[in-house]
Amino acid sequence: MVNDTYLEYIKRINNVLYFIEDNLDGDLSLKTLSQIAAFSQFHFHRIFSTIVGESLNDYIVRKRVERIASILLVGTDEKLTNIAYKYGFNSVNTFSKTFKKLYGISPTEFNKNKPEIFSKIGIKLVTDEKYFCIANHLKKWIDMNAKVEIKELPEMKLAGITTFGNFELTNKNYLKLFKWADENKLIEGREVKVVTIYYDNPHVTTTMEKVRHAECISIDTEIRAVGDIVPIINPKGKYAVGRFEIRPGDEFQKAWEGMYSTVIEKNYKFRDGGYMEIFHNDCRNHPEKKFIVDICIPIE
Repeated sequence: MVNDTYLEYIKRINNVLYFIEDNLDGDLSLKTLSQIAAFSQFHFHRIFSTIVGESLNDYIVRKRVERIASILLVGTDEKLTNIAYKYGFNSVNTFSKTFKKLYGISPTEFNKNKPEIFSKIGIKLVTDEKYFCIANHLKKWIDMNAKVEIKELPEMKLAGITTFGNFELTNKNYLKLFKWADENKLIEGREVKVVTIYYDNPHVTTTMEKVRHAECISIDTEIRAVGDIVPIINPKGKYAVGRFEIRPGDEFQKAWEGMYSTVIEKNYKFRDGGYMEIFHNDCRNHPEKKFIVDICIPIE
């Protein structure tokens, strides 16, 4: 059965696909497209990739390359440099590498050979079948790798370091937090939760330097800010919580995508608030070097 949320989301994403198709040489910023979809920027990017099966940036780049390929097939007197710039590439070299990655040959070779196997590529809408194919794949992975529950999480009292972008500082921030907590006798005889809070979407690659996130540890007392270590209160609220045992790397992205798909499938409404990873172990001590982690998505 297709619920109302599925249909509404597919309708909104298809509106975006139409707009992209008609404006491949125009403004396709996250801000513009999220407004067309009537989603916040954070939610739009994840919902788009969940439904389309491709990140927003990858989709736009692919469609622009395909549009240029169709122009080359028909034939044009316009210089390739001008065409590449027109469709958002900052250099011919960047365009050529992207083109070859997609088609296996350079745009120059493509233009010379005029391969008949390629045809002008038009708009491809998201269908229920396509969406469910993607969703079912994610669901099977989630079923094998996670237990998802709806929980009312209590208020969390944390000490954290907030950073904009620069995810390479994550481990350094955690080491600094634990050193500070140990020196101040805040972790003796108690279980400490390790939490990453995302205030922005870390997969919006065009604005990675602006992504705000906080590395945190749980505390049970009031503290004052000490340099960049500050008190953080994550308010109580309702969350979709998935417990995963996963390896560092790409499995985290798949876990997040699977959680988003699950929230949509269950017809829950996304709620603004910090999206969290709550870690329950050190992966170095796991027999398979996996993290045991809860991924928490705020819902209404």
